[in-house]
Amino acid sequence: MTGRHLLFFEPRTEGHHLMFLQHVVEGLLESNRQITLAIDLRTDNAKAILSEKNPSLLSETCQINAYSKSGLFRGGSELAALATCFEESEADSTFVNSLDGFASSLLRRAAIGLRPPNILRGRLGGIYERPRWYSTKFNSLNQIIKSIGFNRLSKGNWFDQICLLNEFFAEDMSRDFPHTSFQFLPTPGPRITIPKKEARTHLGVPEDALVLMNYGVGHRRKGLHLVTAALESIRSSKLYLLCAGKQNHDPNTLQATLRMEEEGHAKVINRYITEAEESLCFRASDYVLAPYLSHFGNSNILAQAVLAGRPVIASDFDLIGQRVRTKKLGILFKDQSLSDLITKLRQIDAAPHAAKDSYNSAIEKYAEELSVESFQSALHTAYPKLN
Repeated sequence: MTGRHLLFFEPRTEGHHLMFLQHVVEGLLESNRQITLAIDLRTDNAKAILSEKNPSLLSETCQINAYSKSGLFRGGSELAALATCFEESEADSTFVNSLDGFASSLLRRAAIGLRPPNILRGRLGGIYERPRWYSTKFNSLNQIIKSIGFNRLSKGNWFDQICLLNEFFAEDMSRDFPHTSFQFLPTPGPRITIPKKEARTHLGVPEDALVLMNYGVGHRRKGLHLVTAALESIRSSKLYLLCAGKQNHDPNTLQATLRMEEEGHAKVINRYITEAEESLCFRASDYVLAPYLSHFGNSNILAQAVLAGRPVIASDFDLIGQRVRTKKLGILFKDQSLSDLITKLRQIDAAPHAAKDSYNSAIEKYAEELSVESFQSALHTAYPKLN
């Protein structure tokens, strides 16, 4: 359907959510569509962030609240809020910025014959970031149930346009679910070009160190504890850890990074990182770390590393591993394997520049695929410009 008037549904303000909102809405406005934003209006926070990113995101759209006066989702759940906002907006279809927010319950219910609100039939669309049930790596009963649910909704023509962040899934799902339209969207962003020396001076990072940068909130599933254990084992005079972002979720790993900082082998910025500081961190690095534990799906860290012209050191699991391998974006180690990570870091320590420089041309090529222009081109394939 992908009509002229779209309800863009995004009740969250953290992480990558508003980045995708910005680029998708800019593209949809460029395609001459009317947009109503269903966002979090409980405070002025979402509006302030969007206004800072691009004032037209507010001036050229209508906004309605995804939440009730009580502070809960309208209708009592995220899916109910979508249906309520869709009816209020009088839009033609929906673009849900993260279908993952309610996909699990939606698919489980569909598997036993419970349908979504009927007003959404043929109008469910948006970004489905992690359709874990489709991966052959997972064969649990829960994943099988979700697969049945998706198949029933697809055959029942409930979906409008599904956008995937996994290029390897887009073609396969189009074949397996012919009643639904799928489109791959790259993770967009501008190039980060701050000189390395300037970035290191600003952050207080040694100019001559071989810097491994870990970015983001320190959940244990992100694997920083493997990196600290590996570095403590190697005891290299060259390898230096730059750790940026709140690390309060894993006290033991935080203590390990602070110990390394006291010894002069790390810089720890244990707090919220501004966008300006984020760019400095990526450009100050020689390698960007993505040591996630059995992580399924996309990672913005990989895209940011490429846009900063930096190779990654990543676990070889699923999409990140497949993308790093096929695009030649850096070094892979066996998922959750401390011993293999130690081996790879020893190799880097022995020949730091030979390894790093070998990825430059591939990274430059892939950065072009992540440009905002490439993103808009892919989006307009799914949502063609209207007269």
